Amino acid sequence: MITSHFNKNRNDQDPSQPLRFAFWTVRPDIVLDNLGRYARANSENLEPMPIDGSYETALASAWSSGRGPHVFYAQRAEAAMWAAEGRIEPLPEDDPRLRSTLARMDPRLIAGARDRRGRLLGLTYYNAGPFALVLNQDLVPAGEMPSIQGWSDVLALCRHLKCGKACTFPFLPRWHATQTGLAWSFLCHLASEGVLAADHADRRSITEELLTIWRALVDEELVPPEALEDQGDSLAVLRWRTRKHALAFTMDYLFADFVDQEACPPFSIPAPQLPGRTGTPLLPGQALLCIAAGLSPDLGDRALRLVRTLGGEDHEGELFVHQRWISECLFPVPFPELYRDAQVRASARRFFPPVAASEAIDRLFAARLQAVPSPMTHVPWALEWSARLDSIIRQDVLTSRRETPQGAADAIWRLWDDLARTWADRDAAPRG
Repeated sequence: MITSHFNKNRNDQDPSQPLRFAFWTVRPDIVLDNLGRYARANSENLEPMPIDGSYETALASAWSSGRGPHVFYAQRAEAAMWAAEGRIEPLPEDDPRLRSTLARMDPRLIAGARDRRGRLLGLTYYNAGPFALVLNQDLVPAGEMPSIQGWSDVLALCRHLKCGKACTFPFLPRWHATQTGLAWSFLCHLASEGVLAADHADRRSITEELLTIWRALVDEELVPPEALEDQGDSLAVLRWRTRKHALAFTMDYLFADFVDQEACPPFSIPAPQLPGRTGTPLLPGQALLCIAAGLSPDLGDRALRLVRTLGGEDHEGELFVHQRWISECLFPVPFPELYRDAQVRASARRFFPPVAASEAIDRLFAARLQAVPSPMTHVPWALEWSARLDSIIRQDVLTSRRETPQGAADAIWRLWDDLARTWADRDAAPRG
């Protein structure tokens, strides 16, 4: 196994210090308000650590300086890497404070938060995904959908819309250059074709098909050319709000971002199901709440109480944080009961056209309850693999054209196999 080689925080044995909590700045207003509520209810001294820019780089710097967080967000692939490095203290599942929360949580997401040794790395703050095929109701009439069974049908519909001058760039992809952009689109597209794990017998041929379709979208100018230059979701959201695109394949919680009640009333709905051989919706990541390794017993106890509240039940036994995430932001949550909650469903209506709201919510929530956590983001080499596959696809296939879809498929999976062997050798090596 990998031995831990990092410097522990110099004062992690001082129980009187503030409890440091690191988080990326997605709706920091909500995060800070939740922290304030927790601090007041528990007389806790918290030190928020909001992080803009590269989250992974910022946490590495904080750890090396001895001022690392005691509790922190970790995207699923980050958690796998940090757990292998010894940075995460697995949660004590037999602790009475966690039993009720874990009993209410979707068992698939508990399993999805475990590492390769079966240890629970954290509680799910909210889920990353699944992706939805988003339809512009103005440009894709309901009658078009029964004919869309596979991704080749999506391509054919885009060609039809462009040829008929219904829209210049029919398809809006999520190809931005972060670990949650193009790489996650790739994983979610694969999952819709039945490829969930790296040992799938047809992984290379299905990847070649996928990349052939993506290249056609670019070569035939069916996607905005600037999509390959994006650094996040914000520009794609603004493009979609113009109502000039017909279909998008992206995170399903962006239905909330697509709406501006004054400038852009709702016009988007999810397709009845995803195209593909299986149409399987995928959770490419899970936003986990993790506890730092090496804390004193008192600090560890304080950290566990914060994780339980932010990732499960609060001091009153309510799912306050998760009900807030889904109601205010439409974020996916790990508690199935919230998808049946009448108030949650009522709050979601404002993100969809009134005449289609009930059906849209049914589709959205059903896909979430069927979504599968991605095994390929659960391994310690997931981040390295996704960064390099992004370069292969973005640069070699879609930009320079120096690689064919077949050659790229071979390179992507050869890279996975090489990394898997490297990590297997590391795991087998004696501890130093």
